Amino acid sequence: MESGDSKPKLRPATSMNGLEREFAAHLDELVRSGVLAGWRWRLLRIQCVVVMVEKGRSGSTWYTPDFVAFRRDGSTVVYETKGYERPEGIRRLKEAAAAVPQWDFFLVKKCPQLGGWSMEMFKGVDRS
Repeated sequence: MESGDSKPKLRPATSMNGLEREFAAHLDELVRSGVLAGWRWRLLRIQCVVVMVEKGRSGSTWYTPDFVAFRRDGSTVVYETKGYERPEGIRRLKEAAAAVPQWDFFLVKKCPQLGGWSMEMFKGVDRS
């Protein structure tokens, strides 16, 4: 931490956690079966403009999705894997969905009861 910095500098994650590895294997299977053309882990960062109406100001925040996948039709899908939900993480996912309404955003959780994955979709409003 530099002198005068109020927050410690976090190093970017260079390897997947266990849940991400399991979901990556699922994505690999979707590629093999022809559902997806491909996928990348932590490919990009999305800057989201945040308007805080109650405080009368705006700002921006950054969101780095766990996975960005590409469908055969050329459309883009974003997957965020969560072992547990933090309100801040869900808020950023919703903001990113609003920032890029052309893409489909999914919150992904492991569902051991069903032997697979549960997915909740977040979709922004396409203003194009």
